[in-house]
Amino acid sequence: MADPTIEHFFNTSAFSVPAVGTFGNSVRNIVIGPGSKNFNMRFSRAIRLADNRNLQINVSVNDLLNMTNYSGIDTNVNSITFGQVTGISGNRTANISLNYRF
Repeated sequence: MADPTIEHFFNTSAFSVPAVGTFGNSVRNIVIGPGSKNFNMRFSRAIRLADNRNLQINVSVNDLLNMTNYSGIDTNVNSITFGQVTGISGNRTANISLNYRF
């Protein structure tokens, strides 16, 4: 599909329910899911204090820009959400740590 949306990610009219007692003839991996975008950042700084003492600051941020990544597409022909994006993954997370060495 040229312009997929969350509600209509692929051409659902290209698929039909197979006859009872039979299998469909669709090949594997015919529906390719959405890609993902991620921008991570890490900042580290070591500060020398007096004598042998040091302070190290570490900041790590995953998904800095907080981009939405779609994680699932319903490919079950009998489902009411067939052809729709069903999941969202990834949230921004941050970790800060301080290390004092003496």
